[in-house]
Amino acid sequence: MPATGGRLRGAPRNSVNPLITFHFSGPLTVQKIIFHVDDVNNFGVDPPASIDVRMNGGAFTNYAVTDPPGGAPFAIELSGLALTGNLADNLLDTRLNRRVQWIFASEVQFEGSIAAIPEPSTYALMLAGLGLVGWASRRRIRANA
Repeated sequence: MPATGGRLRGAPRNSVNPLITFHFSGPLTVQKIIFHVDDVNNFGVDPPASIDVRMNGGAFTNYAVTDPPGGAPFAIELSGLALTGNLADNLLDTRLNRRVQWIFASEVQFEGSIAAIPEPSTYALMLAGLGLVGWASRRRIRANA
């Protein structure tokens, strides 16, 4: 899943919260998002204070993040979601709201379902098969007549 996002030019580093947009290939329902983040306590890298999530350009929903004791990588799990996309707008935006200057997210996982959309070649193969079955039955009818 490609992700795009970036820093606004001319804005101080601490004033811009990273926005990451995920583009999905088809209709989907997301039940859970897991962010893997780093937490180095007192060295300028902390987990986000909160995470905003929205689907298809709608309103953001904010999820607070608790900074666990210690300084080790950990996972932030947002579960119980019911985010749904369609063919026209299958975008999911996430915004990591800063606690300190640096946020390091190494991986984002999605759990849910993507609706199966047949490829055009599947339709062509199906039509060819139906044509072959029709041709065979017509030939059989002529042979029996």
